[in-house]
Amino acid sequence: MEAGASPSAAWSLLAIGRWPAAALSVARNRADVVQTIGTSLTVFLMTAVQGVLLAQLLGPEARGEYSAVTFYTQTLTYIGLLGALLAIARRAARGADDYQQLARSALRLGAGAGLATIAVVAVLLFVGLPAEKRFLAPLGLACAMLLPCEQMRLALLAVDQGRGEYRRFNALRLMAALVFPCSLAVLWIAGGASLPRIVGLTIASSLVSLAITLCSEPRFAWRGPVSPPPTRLVREGLPYAAALAVSDLFNRLDMLLILWLAELTVQGYYAAAVPAANLLIVAPNALSIFSFNAGAKKECSLSAMCRAAAGVAALQAVSAIGFALMLKPLMMLVYGARFEGAVPLALALLPAYAINGCSQVAEGYLRGRGKPSAGVWARVAGGLAMAATVFALFSQWREMSVPIGASVGQAVAGLWILWALVAEARQARNAAKDFGLLAVEATP
Repeated sequence: MEAGASPSAAWSLLAIGRWPAAALSVARNRADVVQTIGTSLTVFLMTAVQGVLLAQLLGPEARGEYSAVTFYTQTLTYIGLLGALLAIARRAARGADDYQQLARSALRLGAGAGLATIAVVAVLLFVGLPAEKRFLAPLGLACAMLLPCEQMRLALLAVDQGRGEYRRFNALRLMAALVFPCSLAVLWIAGGASLPRIVGLTIASSLVSLAITLCSEPRFAWRGPVSPPPTRLVREGLPYAAALAVSDLFNRLDMLLILWLAELTVQGYYAAAVPAANLLIVAPNALSIFSFNAGAKKECSLSAMCRAAAGVAALQAVSAIGFALMLKPLMMLVYGARFEGAVPLALALLPAYAINGCSQVAEGYLRGRGKPSAGVWARVAGGLAMAATVFALFSQWREMSVPIGASVGQAVAGLWILWALVAEARQARNAAKDFGLLAVEATP
């Protein structure tokens, strides 16, 4: 059943003899959820392995240099698409277009957006890096060359997400996540690692990932009619663009503050701490895909929202406590003694990532309902709270003020999104009541 379907609806299906189809739909939906969460966990593990290999190959200071080189490219990968991913997924979910034509349009949109984003990254590298780190700008510009490949790949995946083709969607995500860690493993075995070589592998990995996606099905052929035109997808995505930009910038604001306030070694510690804390958003990130699709199809009741929110909050709380208990020995095992300075930073980040996971699921539903503005104002308020906290604590707590500020900012943003979710449910309930009264009045 779709999200928000009531038990009485299930009994109605049984009553009219459609229980086999209903049972199959429920089983398929559950299998999709389990498969997508499992894929997200595997992708996380591959990302964790990638982080370990980068740490072992580069050491703390060079790891900080790689973080600085890739920061603006990673930050603008999604922002540069101007919200079009959600427009593509929304069209695919509603079945309004020929999927082959939509895929070709998405492919062309990703290519154009990638080229435009390279220009923006080039400017930021030369004006948005601290003076003492600006020597890394040429390598950062080289890394930005992967943007067209990555944005085309993401645009094509959005078609599969919207269609509900989760098997192919998950398989392509998994294969893309394997490419870079495998190349790093080969470099580790062969020896001779250096920052320029790893940047080259980063670019090559994006090319290979795009090639895998393009070869996965003939529908990704470049030639042929497109519908709608890429420019229309951009226009439809613009209402989401601000929400996505603010969300991504807010989620990376702590990395930006570290980039500007910390030396390269501390930045390397922080870059190692972030993947460790990232475990807490793996399951919520997968669930947000389903909450978006549920919102795009129909509204959920307030009681259903409360049950879902309580379940996600409980999952995050238990996960955070369990992970905190095992974090230090685990990080010492995989990173080694050189990265002991990353452990306090990772522990301080756990509350921020636990809260962020809850917000992602709630915001996915709101975006599916076509109401992304709540996320914009929530992230603006959260970003201001984070900046104010870091400003107030930095003189005493130094770099540790950044993860503390991240937790404060995520808490403010999460409360704002929760309020918007409740308001949406109440509005839908009141609209249903008004419709019922009008129907009663119209009855002779």
